[in-house]
Amino acid sequence: MELALIVPILAFLMMGILDFGVAYQRYVQLTSAVRDGARYGATAPTALDNTASADPNNIKYEVKREADSIVLSDSNVTIYYEVYGSNPPLSYDAGVAGNSVYAVSGNAIRVRVSYSYVPFTPYLRMLAPNGSFTVSVNAVMQIQ
Repeated sequence: MELALIVPILAFLMMGILDFGVAYQRYVQLTSAVRDGARYGATAPTALDNTASADPNNIKYEVKREADSIVLSDSNVTIYYEVYGSNPPLSYDAGVAGNSVYAVSGNAIRVRVSYSYVPFTPYLRMLAPNGSFTVSVNAVMQIQ
């Protein structure tokens, strides 16, 4: 009798732990991908891909390649130039024409990824707004 009451609770607890583990693994993988994209952008800050092509010589492709098993679209990856020495820091969207003038040595490049994680546990999915959690990761590196 007691086992029949405890087993469903333990099963839900185990599923939640597994779901949290998968979400954390995705977070770590995205952190690494964003860091690699920012590192690439620090050496080639104007290598943007706004055409959704598979050109491997750009920042967005580098982030998506490093994300590996996580499927990212171009809209998940945003790139900003940040002006060094301004307080508060001024950020300019790298995808906007004319903002490449801020891609100079000494300024910084910020790469950001927003990803929607959908839990595979139905009860966690019910707790999440719109059935998913948004995982956002940033990396900033100085342009060389």
